[in-house]
Amino acid sequence: MIAAASLPSMTLAPVLHPLLIVLVIITAAALGIGAMRFSAAMIWPPRLARLHVGVCATIRLLALAMLLALLLNPVSQRPGQTQFERHAVTLLVDTSSSMCVNDESDGGESFSRLDRLRQHWLTPTFLDQLARQADVRLQAFDAESRLLPAEALDSLAATGSETRLIDELRDTIQHADAALGSIVLLTDGRDTTSAVASTISSLARARGIAVSSVPVGTTAQQPDLNIRLTADHAFVHDGQSTTLRGEINQVGLEGQHVTAVLERNGEPIDSAAIVLGAEPARLSFNVTPTAPNDGAPASEMVSLCEFRLRVEPLIAESRTDNNQSYAFVQITRQHIRIALFENEPYWDTKFLIDALRSAAEIDLTTIIGIGRREEITRYVSEEPDEPAGPPTAPATIEDLSRYDVVILGRGIERWFPGEKAETLVTYLADHGGSLVLARGRPFGDDTARGVAAAAALDPVVPVQWGEDKISAGHLRAARSMSVGDPLSFEGLGDTDLILSQMPGMIAQTRIENERAASIIWARSDATDQQGALPAAVATQQVGHGRILAILVDGLWRWALLPPNDADFDPVFPLFWTRAVRWLAGGGELLPGQSIGLSLSRLNVQPHQNVEITVQTRYIDASRFDPTITVIKPDGVEQTLEASPTNESATRLTAQYTPLDEGLYSVRLEAPGMSPPTLTSRFVVHDPSRERLDLSADHAPLIAMAHATGGQMYDASHPEALLDHLRAEAIAAETEPVTEPIWDRTWVLSLLLALLAAEWFWRRATGQL
Repeated sequence: MIAAASLPSMTLAPVLHPLLIVLVIITAAALGIGAMRFSAAMIWPPRLARLHVGVCATIRLLALAMLLALLLNPVSQRPGQTQFERHAVTLLVDTSSSMCVNDESDGGESFSRLDRLRQHWLTPTFLDQLARQADVRLQAFDAESRLLPAEALDSLAATGSETRLIDELRDTIQHADAALGSIVLLTDGRDTTSAVASTISSLARARGIAVSSVPVGTTAQQPDLNIRLTADHAFVHDGQSTTLRGEINQVGLEGQHVTAVLERNGEPIDSAAIVLGAEPARLSFNVTPTAPNDGAPASEMVSLCEFRLRVEPLIAESRTDNNQSYAFVQITRQHIRIALFENEPYWDTKFLIDALRSAAEIDLTTIIGIGRREEITRYVSEEPDEPAGPPTAPATIEDLSRYDVVILGRGIERWFPGEKAETLVTYLADHGGSLVLARGRPFGDDTARGVAAAAALDPVVPVQWGEDKISAGHLRAARSMSVGDPLSFEGLGDTDLILSQMPGMIAQTRIENERAASIIWARSDATDQQGALPAAVATQQVGHGRILAILVDGLWRWALLPPNDADFDPVFPLFWTRAVRWLAGGGELLPGQSIGLSLSRLNVQPHQNVEITVQTRYIDASRFDPTITVIKPDGVEQTLEASPTNESATRLTAQYTPLDEGLYSVRLEAPGMSPPTLTSRFVVHDPSRERLDLSADHAPLIAMAHATGGQMYDASHPEALLDHLRAEAIAAETEPVTEPIWDRTWVLSLLLALLAAEWFWRRATGQL
């Protein structure tokens, strides 16, 4: 019985219908034997003919019997002996801010979408059970992806400003190895990038990867208004106007009438009646910022003007804290002093000078080399605060320190040959100056002094240049732009959309390497030999200063737009004026002050770091103990620790990361200084598309599961995934193995022997 049980079972798997096979064999046998009898009767006497026919018929019938067996295809089946292979399961957890919506409930209790997953799918018990059956990889994603350690689950927060669901899936599938069995999405399905899910389904099917989902959240729309206010210029000169741009988005409130009110320092100055539609309502206000009437001396060199755009809450709104938005504009009575060096004038130089000289708060000095002579020109909107210096190029540290920003064109070895370029490095790193490489490499490589100057400046440049030129295309933002950043065009439209509409670049020098401390603002969409997008605009902090490098040729084309693109005419001057304002900072120590307070940004997003800087002239470090206090929107005060950034302790910084939206105040108390108390403010606002529509979207999740062979799991029943993995493992181990019985060497040898025997017999008897 044991032996019988171990024998494989046999069955037939005919290549044709069995009746058709039998009919073919019988017909072949009848025709073969009949033809043989006829031919034998004509040659042999009856007795010998019968002998000959009997031998040949026996051989032919045996061959046909073997052919019949081959066509019936007998096979054996035995239990599978497949070795079990552990599957890999990747859990992708959505941590965008829509996952903090409290629309999940259980027993009358309401909780967030992320907490729902945390209660069932992200528990240590379930993850341990899952790890016994599969290799588990846990990742969190929102605007970017990151590995998620199990110990971080308790503190996991839904704070992401975007949901790049399809992008994350694409990256996971493309980088998956052969062991990746399935992907499980834990998400509400809302993708803020508007990516098409069908492309992922095709990619997953091609790689044999199933995409399953655990959907959470309600798909019903939650009516809401979202308001955003931004200023074209975060810093203006006293008396200068600027443009405020408001944007009002709505979900589920189309057709409603609202009135938007603009306030300056708490006083209404303008309003607009709006009918909410499918597209965002965009408003534009031309305003002149003024100092608030708060008792501060009118002679203060810097003051902060507060603007607020608000709309009265509607009854149907799900939340009202986003019905107002603030924008701050700093008013300064001090010009931003800029020195521009250019030895190879081109269109870039002309349009750059035009953009800067038109800004009222900029005091621009240009040093242009033309052959053997040079032209030095000063552009300032009003009588300068100090008498003009001698008409010579600023080339010493003392001369350069009079300028907030130094812009370099090309052929700059004319003024800073060889090791003299170290003066620029000292100005940048030790004296807190700002340097702009407006046209890529500022030094030529055709002279010894140019090569030596380039080597002196190389350590502070954000990238390492190569030798040859490559083609360049349109610019693409490489990171999210904050309000006031040079590549932030809020009010005109989305940065990525605007960059795609602007003319492409002409060329650029190959980038060999990007420095570790550099920050890439934009890349060119023309790939290099390695397939990467080369850096086009980069910045880097160097000591106490900043350097900004334009790494492409052709930015001047933004200033020569055709008439049909006239809406984008402000882009080129906005970029350059914001760039120099960003570099100058606006927090420098002013005449008459012994202490100053500055913030790295005035308009901030949640979880975005704010650097608070205290700058002094000459102090006794042992007696200097300033206090920095942040007052939150709810009135709660928090004292920060400030750390010196130089040996003399004349410059201190503190870091603060706000979590909640609203208006924040910063107070600096420094007894014995002039002035003893300074205050500043910043506003925290979340402008992300993530907050515009908080409803869940399960349709693409269902479509991907059906297209890739995945599953839709209930958020309350994670054990369904364990059951599915267990069933797959059992199926893999018990799947029978089928083997053809006739596929043997001796079978083929016997068939050939029979055919050969008939041939030899017929030849021996004279029939061949």
